Amino acid sequence: MGGCCSVSMSCDQVVNQCSQWLCVKVSYIHNLSENLASLEKAMGSLKAKRDDLQRRVDKEEFTGRRQRLVQVQDCWSGNNARKGMEERVNIVGLYGMGGVGKTTLLKQINNKFSEIGGRFDVVIWVVVSKNVAVHRIQGDIAKKLGLGGKEWDEKNDNERALDIHNVLKRKKFVLILDDIWEKVNLNEIGVPNPGRKNGCKVAFTTRNRDVCGRMGVDDPIQVRCLATNEAWDLFEKKVGKNTLGSHQDIPKLARKVAEKCRGLPLALNVIGETMASKNTIREWRRAIDVLTSSASDFSGVENEIYPILKYSYDSLNGEQVKSCFLYCSLFPEDHLIDKAENIG
Repeated sequence: MGGCCSVSMSCDQVVNQCSQWLCVKVSYIHNLSENLASLEKAMGSLKAKRDDLQRRVDKEEFTGRRQRLVQVQDCWSGNNARKGMEERVNIVGLYGMGGVGKTTLLKQINNKFSEIGGRFDVVIWVVVSKNVAVHRIQGDIAKKLGLGGKEWDEKNDNERALDIHNVLKRKKFVLILDDIWEKVNLNEIGVPNPGRKNGCKVAFTTRNRDVCGRMGVDDPIQVRCLATNEAWDLFEKKVGKNTLGSHQDIPKLARKVAEKCRGLPLALNVIGETMASKNTIREWRRAIDVLTSSASDFSGVENEIYPILKYSYDSLNGEQVKSCFLYCSLFPEDHLIDKAENIG
């Protein structure tokens, strides 16, 4: 079960807090300044050989062709073991409305893990989206683990789950699931349950707090909209100093436009980029009028995002660009759109 706190904090604070909760505390003693360069080179070479050997061992084992020798098992277990570590939370859930920045935070957490390489054997990123497709999720995990090929492709979901489990049960892993809309059954996919014993971690984002409970997180982290000052800083960055300085009245009007975004990072980014090319008073006043008049027709924060995005769409350059945008919107979320097939 998770043990996260539902609090409001800045993006950097959320990333650092999540990293601390997901990671373990460990102290390193460095007293090799004179030989540091040669040591790093040697370690890099050893790690490459180790990873290559691990992939070969895994591939032989999960296919059932061979079992690792006792000496090999002891070697890998000893390599991953750490003493004096403090295990805290094994599953972390981030929830919040669409466009609030959950995925951005998760990417920063993912980058944190990449920076502290060595504590985990593998970090796996999977975009889940609205429809949970076990087969596709297994495929994404398999690519990260070096599984695949014709033999793998011909297996059913249960067989693939067994292969994934046989590999991951000997690894200290981090599984990051972005944008889940319902519970993801880790056992069905083949992912061992994260816990204090194996030291593995799972982090995910969702729009629904109830999903966090079904995933075993009692106290998830709510990602909230930005405070007024933070929202303005983001909007100011997107618009640019040149545009804001093109007329003495624009900064004041720009703050009014930023307020219409209600602290939502997605809206601040989209509208900020749209207004970056607007350097007349008339254009800024029109933006305020459009956002104000349209927003009155909608109730609730979620619905009030629509007029903001609609204004961005209306600002697209030309009917052809708008048509292309509408055509792309017909594809399912996260679908790969092949330019070669769609451009005549």
